Amino acid sequence: MSQTYSTREQSLTRGQLYSSRTTVVRTPPAAPGPAEPVSPAAPAAPTAQVPAAETPVAAPAEQSFTYRLSPQGIEPAPPGVSGAGGTVTLSGLPGSSYTVSAVVGGLAPHKDPVIRPVLWLLCDLSVPHDLAPGDLAQLPRGAGGTGNQPGAIFTVDGNSPTYGKNANTLSVAVSPGALSQAGSDAWTLTATLNPANNQAFHPLAVLGPSALGNIDVALPSGTVARILTDLFMRPATVHPELTLRSHYPQRLAAVVQRVLTEPGAIAYLPADAFSRAAVTLEGIVRGTPRLMPTREACCLMGGEKA
Repeated sequence: MSQTYSTREQSLTRGQLYSSRTTVVRTPPAAPGPAEPVSPAAPAAPTAQVPAAETPVAAPAEQSFTYRLSPQGIEPAPPGVSGAGGTVTLSGLPGSSYTVSAVVGGLAPHKDPVIRPVLWLLCDLSVPHDLAPGDLAQLPRGAGGTGNQPGAIFTVDGNSPTYGKNANTLSVAVSPGALSQAGSDAWTLTATLNPANNQAFHPLAVLGPSALGNIDVALPSGTVARILTDLFMRPATVHPELTLRSHYPQRLAAVVQRVLTEPGAIAYLPADAFSRAAVTLEGIVRGTPRLMPTREACCLMGGEKA
């Protein structure tokens, strides 16, 4: 509450302090008498400094994710892998490199020496929660009109996600490496997921050699995720003059250029961002980018992340 005071010097002289609400009368102090001798005080004992207790910082806990591989959900099912299956495990500390361990059984060795099974970690992109209303309104809704809600897996047609050869999702694929045959019925891989191999295919590679001379050029996986998100899910706020339907190549090139020139363009997907794992049979000599799995060659897939 505000208060109104009289002039401070006059109030102190009269021994009164005025406010807009009350008046307090103060008795003037008595005249000082003769000073009394004061004995010198003994020096004070030094006070021991007690260090403040520090709150212990908990060490980050190791994370572990396991994907179970099987031929289920792959249409058409590849021959000779009906009994195949395995597991892929990612383990490590958040923000650091992760160990990738894969064990696959029941996968018959391929007779062609240039064919080898390759492991992929797949991140299915979701609709961001912070999309502008104009962007959200333009996303495909599918037959039921309820698809592509914030937080759901994004699909290019607005319908339920499908995987394999006819996938309708946007996925960022990272390959830790090819599996090695450890026996007559066993294939294994132990690798480290770090910035050296946490790379994904360059989106411009899909436009052919005229857009990108080397189709094996890679970008950090998180950067690719940002490019694909802006390309497909931000049509109203990112280059709205270039639509997916009529100016797809120009829109893709413009979005790539925009993302790569922004601060924080170099970004990698963390281990918990990967939603699935897959094994494909890839040729050593390929006509597609090295970091783009061949959907037609998919033989095992899994998404039961524990």
